Amino acid sequence: FLEDTKWAEFPKIIDGYVNKNVIVETFMEATPIVEFMKMSEAPENKNNPRVQKLKAKLSDLCVRTIVKMIFFDNFIHGDLHPGNIMVKLDKDDHPKLCFLDCGIVYQTMSEEEHDNLIKLCRYFIAHDGYTAGTYIIKSAKNYSKSLPDSDPRKLRQVKNEDAFCHAMQKIVDDAEHQSYFEHMSEYIDRICHLAYIHQVKLHAEHFHVFMALKVCEGISLSFNRTLDVITVALPMITKAEALRKLGVTKFPLPEHYED
Repeated sequence: FLEDTKWAEFPKIIDGYVNKNVIVETFMEATPIVEFMKMSEAPENKNNPRVQKLKAKLSDLCVRTIVKMIFFDNFIHGDLHPGNIMVKLDKDDHPKLCFLDCGIVYQTMSEEEHDNLIKLCRYFIAHDGYTAGTYIIKSAKNYSKSLPDSDPRKLRQVKNEDAFCHAMQKIVDDAEHQSYFEHMSEYIDRICHLAYIHQVKLHAEHFHVFMALKVCEGISLSFNRTLDVITVALPMITKAEALRKLGVTKFPLPEHYED
């Protein structure tokens, strides 16, 4: 991910200042993305061509970034929220996204794991929470089977699978129609509560990928209320998966960054 410095950037770890409890990184001098979100909502900017063009670029970058992270780089930021995303502008108003606080990240350990995670991502992107719920349950059952017979968790049975899947769909629907960031902690609580009452093992990567997808979708929609995220994201996902399978290491730049 760090190679494409034209449109995305992470702080660098400072050698000699890292241990299991602390990571010291370089300082990122940029503007919080929430400031641009506020700017886009200001009435005086409604007909400002410069602001409208910048909004379109930021909306595209948010979708493109999460697609690249998950589908191409096999990298999931474990604490992705607007407070950890900043923006730098060059002299031509081309934005670069800066991602902070990468102390928690996730990476699948095999191509099979990555392919399975992509399936889950596709369900969430398509707002198909019910099918995503069935997939999460299937993963939980496979995890239980892998445990030794002496482990009491092996005997845990999922309770009312259909109700769990319908509840997951309700969360996805609410996240689509409500102000996502105002209800973010509520969604986290609901997912964890569902897992508890239905006895479904939540894998960290499933939880993180749901939050990352919804955060980037929410930010993109804040810049472009008419954006059809599915239509925009699916071609990028298809391209990212194909390039990854072919062993291509360079992800296509946004059009306004191409030489």
